[in-house]
Amino acid sequence: MNYRRLKVLIKEEDVNRRIKELCEEIANDYHGKKPILLSILKGGGFFLADLARSIKLDLTIDLLLCKLHSS
Repeated sequence: MNYRRLKVLIKEEDVNRRIKELCEEIANDYHGKKPILLSILKGGGFFLADLARSIKLDLTIDLLLCKLHSS
């Protein structure tokens, strides 16, 4: 892959701000509960890690690997 041709679509600051907003929503919605965060591998793992680090709740993380089968 030629990384020189990649274009930033969403700024890192915008992603981090949205993660913070989501964490606040999750903390409010699941106060007193133990949510399960589920990510589909491979791409969602990094986002889930950032999200989980910022949520101030006791939670469980699970990962799902999907494979495409063709005949």
